[in-house]
Amino acid sequence: MADEMRPAPSPSVDLWRPDGPAARAAAAIMANAVASFNEALVPVLRGVRREARALCKKLDPKWRRARIRALKRFRRNVETLKREGRCR
Repeated sequence: MADEMRPAPSPSVDLWRPDGPAARAAAAIMANAVASFNEALVPVLRGVRREARALCKKLDPKWRRARIRALKRFRRNVETLKREGRCR
């Protein structure tokens, strides 16, 4: 008797069921948004990793000594070239 009193659902109700076309479209949109976000995040994370590695190198005394030695060698070489007339 309760079923007789209940109104018949409209056809648009079928669109909003969990397995209906609207739910599938919404899931596809969300998947696309998540994929786009992840794709945009990759270069940012790569830059963060690069900056973190550079910071670690700057703080490492062994690397700093090697870098200072290389810069001194470079300057010495440039001075030699200038003195010999083979300017860099």
